[in-house]
Amino acid sequence: MQSVQHLIAVAGTSSWRSRFSINMLKAFAPAALACSVVLASCEKTIPVNIPSPPAKLVLNAVVMRGDSIRAQLTRSFSNAESGNNINPTVIGATVVLYRDGVIADTLEPMGDGMYQSGTLAEAGHRYKLSVTHPAYPAIEAESAAPDAVPIQSWDITQNARTNPDNGDQDLLRIRFRDPAGAGDHYILQVLGGYYAMIEELDFYDWGDCMNITDPSFESP
Repeated sequence: MQSVQHLIAVAGTSSWRSRFSINMLKAFAPAALACSVVLASCEKTIPVNIPSPPAKLVLNAVVMRGDSIRAQLTRSFSNAESGNNINPTVIGATVVLYRDGVIADTLEPMGDGMYQSGTLAEAGHRYKLSVTHPAYPAIEAESAAPDAVPIQSWDITQNARTNPDNGDQDLLRIRFRDPAGAGDHYILQVLGGYYAMIEELDFYDWGDCMNITDPSFESP
C-alpha cells in the first residue's frame, strides 16, 4: 500500500486526481491478471523430430614416405546421438590397399578402429584405400607419397622469448625449399633428448608443443 500511495503522490496532489488514479489501478489490476492467465495458458510443448541421416563411414589416413600405411575408421553420427556417449569407431571392416591401381595389401585390424598395412609407402606412387563394411556404404580415398624435402639448415636460440605464462621458450629456425606446386603439407616433429643413468646409461627423448609464427603455416 505504501508504494501505491507514493505513486499517486507523484502523479498529483488534488483529491479528484487521487481518486481517479486509485480507480484506474483497480480497473487495470483484473485486466493484468487476466492477461497473465491467458499468456500462461498459451504455453505448449511441441516435440521436434530431428531427422537422423544414415551413418556413413569416415576414413582418416596419412601416407608418409618410408612409413607403413595406417588408417582410422569411424562413422558419422547425427546431433540426436551426440549426447549419448557414443563410440564412433568402426570394427569389422575390410580395408584394401591399392598401389598404382593394383591390389598391394589388406590392412590388418589393430583395434579401436585402427587398421595397418605392412606395405611401406614409397615416393612417386599413388595409394588408394578401399573400405567395405556390411552395415555401411563402401568408400575409398586416394593419395600419393611425396618426395622427401631436405632441410637446408637449422639453428636454435635458447630462451629467446617467453610464453603467456612467463615461461622461457627457445627459438628454432628451420630452412628448406618448398617444391613448386600448391597443396603441400608438412608435419614437423621436434624431439629433445638427454643421457641419464637410471639402471644404465641410456638416451631418453621427449616431445613438446610449439608455437609457429611463420604466416605460411596454419595456426591450430
